[in-house]
Amino acid sequence: MPEIVEENDLFRVGYALPTRKIDAFMVEPFISYARERGIVFIPVDVSKSLTNQGPYDCIIHKLYGAEWEHNLEKFAANNPNATIIDPPSAIQRLHNRLTKGLELDPPMVLQQFVDHGGIMFKVYVAGDYVKCVKRSSLPDLSNETMEKMVLDSGGVMSFSKISSAVIDDGSNENIEMPPPEFLDEVAKGLRTALGLHLFNFDMIRDNKKDGYLVVDINYFPGYEKLPCYESIMIDFFLNIKKSQA
Repeated sequence: MPEIVEENDLFRVGYALPTRKIDAFMVEPFISYARERGIVFIPVDVSKSLTNQGPYDCIIHKLYGAEWEHNLEKFAANNPNATIIDPPSAIQRLHNRLTKGLELDPPMVLQQFVDHGGIMFKVYVAGDYVKCVKRSSLPDLSNETMEKMVLDSGGVMSFSKISSAVIDDGSNENIEMPPPEFLDEVAKGLRTALGLHLFNFDMIRDNKKDGYLVVDINYFPGYEKLPCYESIMIDFFLNIKKSQA
C-alpha cells in the first residue's frame, strides 16, 4: 500500500511552465506517484502575484520576461525558506550567446566543428543525479569533403537538421560511454559554475585529441524522455525538501 502522508508533511511545488512542457512533463501517472511520496504539484497562475497564491515550498518554472522575474523576486523576498528552481539570472546566462566582433546577422550560433565519430553524449542533470545517453550526431568531415566545400561553396556547407540527426538507431551500441566518475565531476562543476539544478549538456569526444568537449547546455530539458523519469524527479524534489529541513 502507498505510504499515507499527513497534510502538514506535504511538499508543495508550484509550477509555471509552457503548455507544451506541462503536457509532456505533468502527466497524471507522475502527479499521482508524487502525491504518494508526499509531493503535491500546484499550477501557478502567472497573471497573478505569487505572494497571493500557494503556499509553495518550491517553485519550478520555465518562463521568461521582466514581469515574471519581478514576480519571482517578490515571492523569494517574502518566502526566504522556499526554493526557486532556478534563479532567472542563472538561466539567462545560458541564453546569452551573443558574439562580439563577428559581422554576422543574428540569430545564429557559431561553433568550431570537431570530428567526433558521429556520436553525441547527452547528459541529464537533476541535482546530484546524472544520466548519460548516446545519440547519433553530425558525421565527420574528411579532408576530401573539406577541400570540396572550400572549392565549391566558398567554405560554407549546409548540414541536415541536427534535431533530425540525433535519433539513436542502435548503430552506436559499441561506442564507449564516458566514465561515470568523469561525468559526475563535469556535472558537479557545471552545477556550481551555472548555479542551476535542472539542465542537460551535450558532450562529444574529439577524435584527434582524445578528449571531451561540452558543446551545448540547456535548461530544464525533456526529462520525460528518460526511462523511469518519475522516480528520478521525485527523488530530486525529496532532496530539495530535505535540504530545507
